[in-house]
Amino acid sequence: MADTERALGPVHPETLAARGRLAAAYLAAGRQKDAIAAYERVLAERVRMYGPEHPGSLNARGDLAAALRSARRLKNAVPLYERVLAGRERLQGPGHRETITARCDLASAYYTAGRLTDMIGVLRRALDDCTRYLGPGDPMTGTVRANLDAATRA
Repeated sequence: MADTERALGPVHPETLAARGRLAAAYLAAGRQKDAIAAYERVLAERVRMYGPEHPGSLNARGDLAAALRSARRLKNAVPLYERVLAGRERLQGPGHRETITARCDLASAYYTAGRLTDMIGVLRRALDDCTRYLGPGDPMTGTVRANLDAATRA
């Protein structure tokens, strides 16, 4: 990481990508605090360079949300997931796979936070979007349907 920063500078896209990979490694190793700090830095730089709704900024915000969720900091994670979804809807529309994935990520965060009614509502919307835009036979539609079925049976 230090070599990349020296060679390219701290905010070069390759440096930010390397920092994101380092954050992912921290998270995989159970070092949530280090991962969160690295993801926060990546997000701040991406927003500064590209704006808050650039795809790279949305990806970075989602990565930070996942790290916060892993650390059980749900009061911080859920609003980030909500912002990612809102940004994806504006940028890519409701039927884009990344938007539907963001909706499912939010549903999962709601589940972790114990917000089961919210989770079911978000999954229903995800299933509607999958069916409408991807088709009833798409694998993603089947996965969302199975998740919704499991949630409503519980």
